[in-house]
Amino acid sequence: MNDVNEIQKLLETNGDGSPNFDLNLNLMFHLKKEMYELLNSLFTIGESDIALFYFSRHGTGELGGKIVLPDYNGMDLGISMADILRLVNESKSKNKIIILDCCFSGKMGEASFTDTTDYVIGQGVTIMTASNRD
Repeated sequence: MNDVNEIQKLLETNGDGSPNFDLNLNLMFHLKKEMYELLNSLFTIGESDIALFYFSRHGTGELGGKIVLPDYNGMDLGISMADILRLVNESKSKNKIIILDCCFSGKMGEASFTDTTDYVIGQGVTIMTASNRD
């Protein structure tokens, strides 16, 4: 929670105090469905200059990597990094930034299967991760 609040402060204002990003800070989602809706809304807004997704919670390395959400159970741990990347690559925003502050975040964009393009990082996509693939 402290990480998110600090990142929010950094992103909302430039060093000179002028406004920077308009943020939609959402700490109250509990369901995978809610996170999909938030991601879909962020990356399908239209043709914005920048769409930035910051996630600070848990991650898993299973099945090519997933962000783990509060409603995880058994085999359904959360949203796959491939699904997030697919949404990002389809976005009409000029610049798409993903910051993952979770374990296994280094798996984002890593091809697990050679016969798919789901892991291709598209034009205008920047990914920053807090950990490596392991």
